[in-house]
Amino acid sequence: MKLKKLNNELVKKINHIAVPLILNSVTGMIIGLCDQAMIGHISLEAFGAVGLITTTVNSITGVLGMTCVAFSIMGGRLKGEDNYGELKNQLVIHFIIDLVIGILFFFGTLLVGKLLLTHFYGLREEVLNLSMDYLDIFSLSLGMNMILFTFSSYFKIAGKTKYIFYANIAASIANVLFDYILIFGKLGFPKMGVRGNAIGSVLALVLGFIIYIIAISKEDIFKLKYKTNFRTIKEIVKASLPLMGQEVLEATVVVIGINSILSRVGIVEVSVYNLLLSIVGISLMPMYSYSQTSLTMISESIGAGDKKEIEKTPKTCLWLAVAIYLFVSFIIMIFIGSLAKFITSDETLINAAINYLPVAISISIFYIPATVYKYTLQGMGAEGWVFVASTIVNLIGIGLIFVLASIVKLGLNGIYIGLGMNYVLLICTYYYKYIGQLRDNDL
Repeated sequence: MKLKKLNNELVKKINHIAVPLILNSVTGMIIGLCDQAMIGHISLEAFGAVGLITTTVNSITGVLGMTCVAFSIMGGRLKGEDNYGELKNQLVIHFIIDLVIGILFFFGTLLVGKLLLTHFYGLREEVLNLSMDYLDIFSLSLGMNMILFTFSSYFKIAGKTKYIFYANIAASIANVLFDYILIFGKLGFPKMGVRGNAIGSVLALVLGFIIYIIAISKEDIFKLKYKTNFRTIKEIVKASLPLMGQEVLEATVVVIGINSILSRVGIVEVSVYNLLLSIVGISLMPMYSYSQTSLTMISESIGAGDKKEIEKTPKTCLWLAVAIYLFVSFIIMIFIGSLAKFITSDETLINAAINYLPVAISISIFYIPATVYKYTLQGMGAEGWVFVASTIVNLIGIGLIFVLASIVKLGLNGIYIGLGMNYVLLICTYYYKYIGQLRDNDL
């Protein structure tokens, strides 16, 4: 009876943090589709230019934003130790770091942005001009997003994720309204096209920042006597670098490797894989929220020395993520035809996606425990080990995928079988390390 009560309390605590994060992901996806639809009504060149700049800047933001994950790890431990003064002090330090990085990136793009777009991407004429119109303004989003990541990390640590949800909802709705008004010139504003889209995106981030400032003002942050030292900054850098490496590995190296193999298999296979990646990604959204929750709670539990929560949190997060994944995947299986037609009108692509969906769903379920235990290990302070281990395993995985898809000639089935083997290797590697961490640290 006591164990059941403990489990119910843990599930409630986990969902208190995770559910608003899941709603954020869903809202962000819907708003993103609306945003793309508006740009798509300007011109093909505008759609391509905005997509190119957005993915590039967001990728860089994702890598640099790993400093906020480091804050989640360090801050969670400080909360567990009841050291709220140092937690708030680190919030201020991270805010200053984000601000400096954002300013440097903005002025850097003003100085060399056109040069990079011309020589690195090979852009010319109208697409180059549209890209620069967008980049000159949208480059402000990097610093703004990093600041928002830092504040959201603080509220996750504090268990006040409702503020993250409020800020995200307000910013997302404002983004759509600002974009509509400024892109198409409504309510007396001039028609600004891609510049209007960039301005709308930045203004929405500013609104999110204002909401966070109002919420954070209740935490007595502005009364804090700020102090810093090189030791604190060194700890932040030490924790951030392997996390940045992990992001580069998974978001760039692995993606490029798989796309390179796919391109040799055939263009239909490339299209099917990427279409299913987007569709199955809907089912996987809760996984990221529960994984982040595990990281935050594990960090806090280590600081507090709570052995039971350290042992039970990742398992509970895993089963909750799997349960939602299976439910959403079942819904997708029913409506896959309509969903695929909403994204594309190509009948060959739609039929192939329908045929491969069960395989994609079956293989992707193994990605959930790999991700939950990866975040858990990062929360336990093993981020450097995770980076090295995942680099080795993912390189082996890419090799397996190449052999199965290109040499054994299994095509797209080979890609999915190779991915499944890669995920199983990651699960075994991460779980073995997790058990070792519990034993070595006597947790």
